[in-house]
Amino acid sequence: MSVFAIYNLDSGEIVRQVACPTIALAHMQAGSNEAVYIGDARDDLHWIDPQTGERQDRLPIEPTVSTATGEATLSGLPDDTEVRCEGQAETVSGSIAIEFDLPGTYTITLRCPPRYLDTEIEVEIP
Repeated sequence: MSVFAIYNLDSGEIVRQVACPTIALAHMQAGSNEAVYIGDARDDLHWIDPQTGERQDRLPIEPTVSTATGEATLSGLPDDTEVRCEGQAETVSGSIAIEFDLPGTYTITLRCPPRYLDTEIEVEIP
């Protein structure tokens, strides 16, 4: 039995993997606006380029982080990055300043599928 990836034709995001004995059965699993990638592809590590149908590695999100009293600023974020911290979420492009009530160490989660890896960073707020 082979494993195939089903991906969104607009974004290239891998939406699920299916195990089927034939490619024909895998194609039956694809919905509208979806296609089948033949080969090894994991949704947490890859995306499929909709223009070429080729698997691409998801890239790390590597923002520039600066902190000041009660605040952390992240810049260099890809467009439409979801930023989560302390139960709050916001979608931003470029940069964001996050305010904190108390000093301490905080975890910020960054998500920007399908082209970027989910990333967690810790910031120390003075």
